Amino acid sequence: MKFKETEFISMVPYIRDRKGHHFFYQTCLKEIFDSQKISYRGYISTYCNPIDIPPEWIKIFSRMRYRYRDFVRIFDAKTQASSRIFFIDVFYGWDLFFLCLAMLTHSRSNDFLWLFFRHPLPKQKHNPYSLICRILYRKLGPVLFA
Repeated sequence: MKFKETEFISMVPYIRDRKGHHFFYQTCLKEIFDSQKISYRGYISTYCNPIDIPPEWIKIFSRMRYRYRDFVRIFDAKTQASSRIFFIDVFYGWDLFFLCLAMLTHSRSNDFLWLFFRHPLPKQKHNPYSLICRILYRKLGPVLFA
């Protein structure tokens, strides 16, 4: 993967303001990718205070019932990058389900998905998270799980 032609796209559906770790975490990610000359774009909640957001952050996530549409809009966004890394670190089961559907139907062959699980996955074989991850792996190949 050539990093000069890569865009890092962070999806943060639950950020509302500068309070909490989400804002600082995303700010750090942007600084890291800027230092490596990798384009950074963040997608956040439409409920976020406009005074609090940097210009690289785009308000897109609304209610859960529109989550699939929100992810499709992200995957269909125009870009100059030859490859894209999609990153999400705060999500619930339905977010992962709709992300999986959108990625399977709207991603390009040179797109990558990085999922950051903040808690260990349950060991049960039929756990919804494990099932979705297996589907992603079979359809997309290696997916980065941290």
